[in-house]
Amino acid sequence: MSAAEAVVPEDDSEMVDGAEGAPAAAANDVVAANDEPHSFEKLLADVPFQVTVELGRVRLSLREIGQHLTPGAVIPLSKVTGESLDIRINDRLVARGEAVAIGERYGVRMVEILDGVDR
Repeated sequence: MSAAEAVVPEDDSEMVDGAEGAPAAAANDVVAANDEPHSFEKLLADVPFQVTVELGRVRLSLREIGQHLTPGAVIPLSKVTGESLDIRINDRLVARGEAVAIGERYGVRMVEILDGVDR
């Protein structure tokens, strides 16, 4: 199901009166005015999202941070080599992937897209 289908009801039966219903009504107006099924998606196409790929985590005491914050120090992380990386959009876990090299840059290959149950 696309974002437009999830947010925009096809008929007025799902509309809610009051302040909470205002966004749903506005979404209906966008679709009805443009008569295009993906107009809501087009409206949001250039909205920026923060994408984060998490290599691992570690919890350190202030003393440990002081010891590790030196050039050449290595801080071990929670994930083991070969374990999938967490991919988050606006801090929400949405997928898992693996690190890849693209020339001189790092990238991430999507391995698994998570549904609401897996998050």
